[in-house]
Amino acid sequence: MRLAGIYVNEMNDYIGRTAELLVIKGSEFGTSRLDVHVELRGGSCAVRSVNETAITCVLSNLVVGPLYARVFILDEDSGDPVQIRTVVSAPLITPSSTVITQDTTILVIHGQGFDPNTALNTVTLYLGLQSLACNVINASTTELVCVMQEELTSFGTLMAEVRAFSAPSERIAVAEVTLPIWALTLVLISAAGCTLLIIFLGVRY
Repeated sequence: MRLAGIYVNEMNDYIGRTAELLVIKGSEFGTSRLDVHVELRGGSCAVRSVNETAITCVLSNLVVGPLYARVFILDEDSGDPVQIRTVVSAPLITPSSTVITQDTTILVIHGQGFDPNTALNTVTLYLGLQSLACNVINASTTELVCVMQEELTSFGTLMAEVRAFSAPSERIAVAEVTLPIWALTLVLISAAGCTLLIIFLGVRY
């Protein structure tokens, strides 16, 4: 018997190759996860939850290109496979050793596979034990500009992760964080003071 069918109103949506979850919309899916099996052409789908109009499943083995689905509920099925998404490559950050200071607020991230819709990119930064959001204010497929939501609390290698098309990138180094210029000046003055003091004491004694 044929099931009522899968809605195809999402067939123009994109999903990244490393996306973790997929929601399939339709009708008459029931409420028992154990009764439902999803067959994907272009990936694998382990059903996590079900309601009458939506199936959520955990994805694996996605292949770039059109993603088709067919749903089986007990002895019924949804008929011919229906395209529900187009799978695209996961976002990819280009490593960078750009030097920034702790008081930097705007960061430019280069790479590939970003969503040109600014609001649909999420950037998370990592510096040692600190993690912070960086709100994207401008986007293209190869460049994101974001504003940090809090100050960097230490210095070292700044890592970034971008999520676009529901898929995360790898965590990649995008900058080296150093002390602000004014802090470096204070350190140099302090160091010079110690040196002069040592020289003075050496002469006196």
